Amino acid sequence: VNKIFTPSKESCRLGSKKAEITGHGIDIDKFKSHPATSGTKFKIISVGRIARVKNLHLLIEVAEILKSKNFNFNVKIAGSPILKSDQIYFENLKNLIQEKKLDDIVEFVGSLPNKNIAEFYQDGDLFVNFSDTGSIDKAALEAMACGLKILTSNEAFKNILKEENITDKNPENISNKIISLEKRASDFNFRSYVAKNHNLDTLIAKIIQCFKKDE
Repeated sequence: VNKIFTPSKESCRLGSKKAEITGHGIDIDKFKSHPATSGTKFKIISVGRIARVKNLHLLIEVAEILKSKNFNFNVKIAGSPILKSDQIYFENLKNLIQEKKLDDIVEFVGSLPNKNIAEFYQDGDLFVNFSDTGSIDKAALEAMACGLKILTSNEAFKNILKEENITDKNPENISNKIISLEKRASDFNFRSYVAKNHNLDTLIAKIIQCFKKDE
């Protein structure tokens, strides 16, 4: 190949001179902030494939801790398992929810069609991501574009987000971060960051420019 297009240096760790960092392509006209919906519960959401690498069991453990602290919240997870190992993990998650008596708090909503995913983000208050992939998560960027609060353990965001938006994978620490973020106003600079660095129009322009340089 002549070029390797990658959204971030963490997404392509080959060290190749062919790599061109372009950012993701987020349609910011589609993924935009929406007036807060009525309701007293703090709505925590997550989006992505149901897989062990996403560490969704941590979110269930955190939900148990938050419940014990009488925190008023619910959790909705969008996505579905793909591989056989994912399905096994999914079944374990559902068993864990029942075991911890969180059926009325944690909900799997299944896969959502792309046309409905922006609305799912807009109905949330906080987007969480505990993935082990180490690359910039597109779902987190979509949530940022929608003006949600963000909490992630993903190392790729350490140089992007503030300390209050970054966590380790300790459930007690995560729960404390969530309680703290619930009291803070949303940081709408998140949307500005996505519009500047991961805009779909900007991505297209960067790709075209890379080919022009080689003409």
